[in-house]
Amino acid sequence: MLRFLIKRLLLASTTLVAISIVTFLLFFAVPSSPAWVMCGRNCSPERIEQVEHSLGLDQPITKQYTDFVKGVFVGRTIDDAGTIRECDAPCLGYSFRSKEPVTDTIERSLPVTVSIVAGAMVVFLTVGIGLGMLAALKKGTVFDRVAIGASVGFASTQTYTLGGVLLLLLVYSTGLLPNPHYTPITTDPLDWAGGMLLPWITLGLINSALYARLSRAQMIETLQEDFVRTARAKGLSPGWSTGATRCGPRSRRSSRSPVSTWAPTSAAWSSPRASSASTASAARPRRRSRT
Repeated sequence: MLRFLIKRLLLASTTLVAISIVTFLLFFAVPSSPAWVMCGRNCSPERIEQVEHSLGLDQPITKQYTDFVKGVFVGRTIDDAGTIRECDAPCLGYSFRSKEPVTDTIERSLPVTVSIVAGAMVVFLTVGIGLGMLAALKKGTVFDRVAIGASVGFASTQTYTLGGVLLLLLVYSTGLLPNPHYTPITTDPLDWAGGMLLPWITLGLINSALYARLSRAQMIETLQEDFVRTARAKGLSPGWSTGATRCGPRSRRSSRSPVSTWAPTSAAWSSPRASSASTASAARPRRRSRT
């Protein structure tokens, strides 16, 4: 057992070192200077030289990597055009655009991102699985075609398009939902949920198509299993095979595996969209909806 743990720890350490090296080298994979990318197009050549010196890009690459690793564990000192800034551990870098450490940016945006992604997961799992199960029970009917077609249509729509349309219809035109904003859940849970409703609905509708199709296909396959056909042969109605009878939970449990496999992937896929929306939501002032 001890040998197994040591082997696993060594493997994990080697993996982390490899990831850190690849991540560090990706920083230099851009065709232009990393200082130009971080500083922006409006930076003067003098400012780019200052950023390169502040980042230590004029040092050997091995020295740069050791400083990078050292900053993660013990912090580092960053020279921002003559201004010495302390970046406490874990120091993941310094943003020359926002004039703050990267960890501060993550700390500010992470609660908003987690709030959006968590609520969106509840929406797309509920809507997707519900539509898939109902479509499986009504296979070949008009409801089946409309439900799957609508979910695929939402999935084919870009986030900014669907979000803009819902914002216009549900906020500015009808006033059914409040303007999207972020309030810490510890301050006011109801205001937190109200400000997140529109992002939840937008991401939920877009991501629900995958789970509607997965749950429908798996449920149809499960309903053709021997234990379901045996139950039906003994008098169990087709609709009850997914209900509260003995074979109902087994049918749902059998169709749960692909859904649970894809759920973390969808959450990670939604995170970049939520991150871009979270910055805007946190910085956007509240606008009174028009009725």
